Amino acid sequence: MSSAPTNTEKETRLLNEVLTKATKGDADSVISVIDNFGWNQEWMMNVGDVKGKIYDEELKKKKPKLALELGLYCGYSAVRASRLLDADAKLVSVDVSEDYAKIARQVIEHAGFKDKVTILIGNLESQVSKIKEILGEKPFDTIFLDHYKLAYLSDFKILEQNGFIQPSTVIIADNVIYPGAPDYLEYIRNNSNYTSTFHDTSLEYSNDQKDGVEVSVRK
Repeated sequence: MSSAPTNTEKETRLLNEVLTKATKGDADSVISVIDNFGWNQEWMMNVGDVKGKIYDEELKKKKPKLALELGLYCGYSAVRASRLLDADAKLVSVDVSEDYAKIARQVIEHAGFKDKVTILIGNLESQVSKIKEILGEKPFDTIFLDHYKLAYLSDFKILEQNGFIQPSTVIIADNVIYPGAPDYLEYIRNNSNYTSTFHDTSLEYSNDQKDGVEVSVRK
């Protein structure tokens, strides 16, 4: 079941910025326009340029063939990831909001990744069977958590229980300090199946609010 936001006026303004100012087919141009909007016009809950570089580095190291993100929003992280994926790699993005997805699809298409990203609407539990169809018997190589923070832990356990996480899977969790995901951090840091590294940084498009990204690798 999808849950639509009541107001997407800000996100629609962002979309208009992308469509009118970003070069079509140029992912870096799309990212730059979104970052400029987030810093100078209206705050956006994308991973952003600063923390986005942490995500970039993990993707460059891992070179995933199968990548998952929980939390599509306006498509920023999907574009950011897609530009670093090999031609035969796939990105699956799960989000509860069809309204956000309508905007994200246009952003992703403008960046040139319409055929790279598979968007599934609903919470993770409702999309497990579809994800299994996409993966076959394979696990995800990378997983990016950037959705509802109170769902990080419960959804992470769903990923574990369904075999979507296997040895060497890399999990990148955004916003673990603000708004925060303390139960997820306690679980992952005290789980002997994972090694974790904390990146101390700031909230997206903010120089004042502390935040962090937790990167964990399944042993």
